Amino acid sequence: MRNADDGQPKEALHRLAYLTEAQLCEVYDAINCYKWHDLLGRKPGDFDVLPIVNALGMGQRRYLKPIYDAISAIVPEKELMRYHHIYNLNRSGQEFEVWWRRKQIMEATGILLNPAEVPCKKSGNKGTGDSEEEAEQAFENRKDITSKGC
Repeated sequence: MRNADDGQPKEALHRLAYLTEAQLCEVYDAINCYKWHDLLGRKPGDFDVLPIVNALGMGQRRYLKPIYDAISAIVPEKELMRYHHIYNLNRSGQEFEVWWRRKQIMEATGILLNPAEVPCKKSGNKGTGDSEEEAEQAFENRKDITSKGC
């Protein structure tokens, strides 16, 4: 017997093609917390009663993993992380850019940097703008960094 909700992940995957990058980031953020987003269409009927993952690897994850993987393949990691930092961590775009440059340098070198040590691509100076002080100030003034999401 065929489950009535078997088509749901396929329908949701099809809808991704019509979403903007900003909408894809919003959906990605929701499914990262195992929440069905309205932009994906009708939620599978059993979604809310399923565990996230059961012993067979099924559950909500079976619906969300293909969507998560598809969005990860479409949207650059930087944009997914920007969304998370701005909407969940309450950071400014400038603070995100400082974090992103630190992350890139750390991944390339294995060295963890002070935010004021990150060179600005625009001017060659350190920090996010034209001065080292501006970068340090942005980092020190960051808002609450706890996640409001999941």
